[in-house]
Amino acid sequence: MAKVKIKSVLEQIRGQVGDLVFKHYGDEMVVGRKPDRSGILPSEAQLEHQERFRQAVLYGRLVMADPEMKAFYEKAA
Repeated sequence: MAKVKIKSVLEQIRGQVGDLVFKHYGDEMVVGRKPDRSGILPSEAQLEHQERFRQAVLYGRLVMADPEMKAFYEKAA
């Protein structure tokens, strides 16, 4: 990974841009290539966790689409 010291708009970049990943650690920006996980098989526990997360995302989308449920959660928050 490369360490970058740039005082400009680039300091605001976070996340993935193409095959590059921009990360911030304290005052430093680190740029690296996107990891290749194509040959890695997830464990059974990881697959279960991914499914629970997928279900949570679906529930959140349903809540956001229903004005009554959305108002209920906004009030609780």
